[in-house]
Amino acid sequence: MGHQIIVQPDGLLSVFSTGVDGFVYTDATDEELIEWYSEQAKFDEAQRTREMIWKVRTKDKPYYQFTMTYEEALTTHIEIYGELTDEEA
Repeated sequence: MGHQIIVQPDGLLSVFSTGVDGFVYTDATDEELIEWYSEQAKFDEAQRTREMIWKVRTKDKPYYQFTMTYEEALTTHIEIYGELTDEEA
């Protein structure tokens, strides 16, 4: 499923979705479309982050064999950078 940004005859922009085979946004200025895509990206990233938080809180291994405990991450940090600073702690 993809989107195509298309210039309308009046110079405004529309977005055609191949997922629904129709327009999902019409009569947009450049700035409106930038804002629309930015909001969509923000929503998508928030959802991805919620899912990741759920996985780590339920003890799932979202990073597969690379999933670390706090203690493992802290040990690695200290080995490379030394003790945590006040800002990091």
